[in-house]
Amino acid sequence: MISDTDLILKNDNIYHLDVNQDNIAKNIILVGDPDRVAKISQHFSKITHRSQHREFVIHTGYYNHKRISVVGTGIGCDNIDIVINELDAIFNIDLKTRQIKKDLTSLNLFRLGTCGTIREEIPVDSIIVSDYGLGLDNLMSFYEGGEDFYRETLQTRFLSNFKAQRSPYIVEGDEELRSQFSEFYHGITATFPGFYAPQGRNLRIPSNTEILIEELSEIRYNNTQVVNFEMETSALYGLAKLSGHKALTLCTVVANRITKEFTKDGEKSVNNLIETFLDKITK
Repeated sequence: MISDTDLILKNDNIYHLDVNQDNIAKNIILVGDPDRVAKISQHFSKITHRSQHREFVIHTGYYNHKRISVVGTGIGCDNIDIVINELDAIFNIDLKTRQIKKDLTSLNLFRLGTCGTIREEIPVDSIIVSDYGLGLDNLMSFYEGGEDFYRETLQTRFLSNFKAQRSPYIVEGDEELRSQFSEFYHGITATFPGFYAPQGRNLRIPSNTEILIEELSEIRYNNTQVVNFEMETSALYGLAKLSGHKALTLCTVVANRITKEFTKDGEKSVNNLIETFLDKITK
């Protein structure tokens, strides 16, 4: 039996998300911005559940007769750690007996987000599909089996300018889900543990990653190159792989770090991503 301090419940619900299996579909859209949940669910023909606990906004409903949940995760791998573990627990642990179920459920987890690209040829407002998540966070090092995602070829070649314990890991997104979005840009998505210095930005505290983008652009893995970066994908892919779920990230490009161009209309860019995804995933 899983202990009270490992599996934390709030009445009959999982603690942080404050929902149970009745409230969540097996097809789940994950968004970092809680306000983006309603921007997606407004397209639903029917909404059957709405809730919010802290930053975790959840709407469940139907689009083209397909039951879908939208979960606002907040930003970063630490929030993804909470969300994916609790979604998995809702479906695969009996919350009353605290026992792992014999018959496990595999979820389809889709992250819709924004990103910056490091490829000059990829214009802002384009959609990028993450074939791999390259983790510059250290989340997978805490999980049994996570060591399998750390590749020796990356350790010896990756980011010579990075200091000390920044060993990367890499996890592949679900191949079946990726195949549904073949017409978009594809590549490796680098995931950072922060927005400013980790991504080479300088305000009052200088970054020590002066040649970050140049070194990222030289990475090759399975004939694939790094095309963009954000703050969640590596954790999503790693946790999904370890727990038997399918995961895929699609991001709209709001910034090109090579051309220094930023989208003129971020809301329009995000809405295009949402509408394109919904139409494709429910056909």
